[in-house]
Amino acid sequence: MPTLRALQESGGHWTGRRVGPDGEEEVASFYTVPEAGVIVGVHVPMASIDHHLRSAAMPWVVALTLIV
Repeated sequence: MPTLRALQESGGHWTGRRVGPDGEEEVASFYTVPEAGVIVGVHVPMASIDHHLRSAAMPWVVALTLIV
């Protein structure tokens, strides 16, 4: 992951996995807005993503189990 300073200087963006300040893995995305001179960052804990994926997949697992 590039530093925030490097992102700001290049006007770029970055998305990927990282370890947050609390030690938990998360997906983060940083996007620079050069016109405003800011960087917008979004952090989502992997535990939350895993929970939502498992919840969404459960009906499919049950249906396939009943069919097979």
